[in-house]
Amino acid sequence: MQYTKALEATRKRTHARGTHRRGRHEQRLLHTIPDKLKPEELQELKIWLAEDPHLERLYFALQDIRTVYAVETQEAGEEALQKWIVDHLYSPTPAVRSIAKTIVQWQEPIQHYFSFRVTNAKIEGTHNKVKVIKRRAYGYRNLERFKIRIRLECKPAT
Repeated sequence: MQYTKALEATRKRTHARGTHRRGRHEQRLLHTIPDKLKPEELQELKIWLAEDPHLERLYFALQDIRTVYAVETQEAGEEALQKWIVDHLYSPTPAVRSIAKTIVQWQEPIQHYFSFRVTNAKIEGTHNKVKVIKRRAYGYRNLERFKIRIRLECKPAT
């Protein structure tokens, strides 16, 4: 979540003008794993990152944390996480420092991921959907209909 906000704020600062479609394209380039980008997209991203050192550091910190989570064993995961923290805690980019400080605060729960390979991402996503439904509806008068709407939108994929 912090990465998303930081990347978006930096992207907007760097490329303030443009269409909504262009903004979505830039977001996709920033959030997609480099191996999954087309060669022309990768080239576009490289040129763009070269223009802004803060965006570049933020982007590569995100790629580094992805490699940390891809590690297979608990020991290697803990070691990779510690290396990531050392590499990024004193970054010249404020957003990267902020993310690193958050990771330091949550280091123990993050390390549990390497033992059990379980996250609370699904429940967080469901919680977010419920909040969006509440905002969109601005208060259902009938509580049963609100419950039905939640069940419809949060049902498991079939």
